[in-house]
Amino acid sequence: MEDLLLSLRARKTYMLLGFSGAGKSTLVNRLYGKEISKTQEVRVGDGKGRHTTTSRSLHQLPSGAILLDTPGIRGVGMNSSASAIAESFSDSAVLASHCRVHDGSHTGEIGCAVKRHCNQGS
Repeated sequence: MEDLLLSLRARKTYMLLGFSGAGKSTLVNRLYGKEISKTQEVRVGDGKGRHTTTSRSLHQLPSGAILLDTPGIRGVGMNSSASAIAESFSDSAVLASHCRVHDGSHTGEIGCAVKRHCNQGS
C-alpha cells in the first residue's frame, strides 16, 4: 500500500474503475487512512463484494493526489460497426492470416500466430 501511495502524484487525478464489489471504495479508504467512502461486507454465500457506490466522487489524499471513485461496471458491450472494429484491430487480422487454423478463436489452437504474438509481448 505504501508503494502505491508513493506513486500517486500531487495535483494528478487517478480514476478507480472496475466491476461492482471489486473493492474500489475500500482502496480509497485504505489510501486515505480512514473511511471516507461507504463500503459493505462481502456476501457470505459467494464471497463477492456488494454494489455500494452509486455515483462518482472525488477524494483528495493528504499527498494532494486526487482519486475518482466510480460505481462498479456490471458489463461491457461493443457498440461499434464491424468495419470500425476491423479497422481498430487490423494488425490482428494480418496476424490471423498466418495462423495454422484459419477459423480459430485465437485462444488455444496450436500454431496460432495471434497468441504467439501476444505471448511475446509485442
